[in-house]
Amino acid sequence: MAGQGGDAFDAVVFGHRLRHHRRRANLTLSKLGKQVGRPASYLSQLENGRIEPKLSLVADLAGAVGCATFDLLDLSPPSRRAEMEIELGRLQDGPWREALDLAEIRPGARLDDEVLEALVSLYRAMPDLVVSRTGLANLEAGNRARGANLALRTEMRRRDNYYPAIEEAAARSLDAAGYTGEGPLTDRHLTNMATNLGFT
Repeated sequence: MAGQGGDAFDAVVFGHRLRHHRRRANLTLSKLGKQVGRPASYLSQLENGRIEPKLSLVADLAGAVGCATFDLLDLSPPSRRAEMEIELGRLQDGPWREALDLAEIRPGARLDDEVLEALVSLYRAMPDLVVSRTGLANLEAGNRARGANLALRTEMRRRDNYYPAIEEAAARSLDAAGYTGEGPLTDRHLTNMATNLGFT
């Protein structure tokens, strides 16, 4: 089915618009169902965007709730609340919820508007990437490595890059290689040091 102006039909938006106009007309699903010859369970599926109606039924629904057919086929959400509910549903269909093992949130009437806005904002902030548990583990490992490097640099500045234990180990290695402390190191000294350290 095409929407208003020939655009693609949006079953989810249609469902929200139908619910909006039905409530404005003070009709329950059962009462509306009797007027259009459909069971309440069928209309509930329509309002939740799970099925698409035939155009003839859209006209009957519009007449029953007191609006024009194009009011139901309009592709814009009927309210800010509906817009947020639709966006949250679509954001939860993305890769992040499954990858992070997040519970699905159904924005019912008990969900406060501010909480709904906050949830949508959180999902918007997530990059549109598929994140695996391995990827998250690597990210955590990288954060730990950066933290360790920062701690090491802080310690080096505190010591002014001087570590007595390293100086002593270097002196022992030079002495074992036969270096007397005079002049530059020769290739022979370097070869002896490598051999003493286990490199061949």
